Amino acid sequence: MERKYYEINEMQARQARNMWSFTEYVAGSATEDYKRCVDTAYLYVDAVPEHAKEKALYYADMYAKKLAENINKGFRIELMCPSVMISGAGNFPVRKKEKQNEARGRHYEEYERIKGYLEKIKWLKNSKPIEPTDQPNKEYDGDYFKVKENAEIDRLQLVFDGKPSENVRRILKSNGYKWSPKNETWQRQLTDNARASVVRVEREIKAI
Repeated sequence: MERKYYEINEMQARQARNMWSFTEYVAGSATEDYKRCVDTAYLYVDAVPEHAKEKALYYADMYAKKLAENINKGFRIELMCPSVMISGAGNFPVRKKEKQNEARGRHYEEYERIKGYLEKIKWLKNSKPIEPTDQPNKEYDGDYFKVKENAEIDRLQLVFDGKPSENVRRILKSNGYKWSPKNETWQRQLTDNARASVVRVEREIKAI
């Protein structure tokens, strides 16, 4: 299983450390700490049954991406204002430090939300496969894609000729669709709301 990592800004990691500590920054340590966290997510994925593996991998990738963004944002927050130990008490920018502390609070709340992806992966460990159904599969051509009602896996799938544009991908995501590398299609759970979303997606694509 390929593990996907995102870039950690090592330059800002070093600069941020210098804003609050006299201890020399160890090159690459922020990246290594990040990778250990991501590796934990993929260890959880290993324990997920095969029928839920694709969704678990999606959550692991989102965790890796969002965690990297959060870590890099943390460096930028630390660069907002040095600690009084570094700068000294004379003419210390109190208001700037207050803004920094407020940003730290929001940053921590964001981190707690990102950890939710780990909980989603853990939950999938005990998930059950979808029961077989006698409902027939359906296919029909839309204006911009082929629509498949795949009852066997309980998914409504949109199949495009080639990769959709960035604007179209944004529309798909906003309507609850996710790319499935396994099925090579954009899909969401097969429900009446999903069926209704097809018309909405076509209308929004037409308006581009």
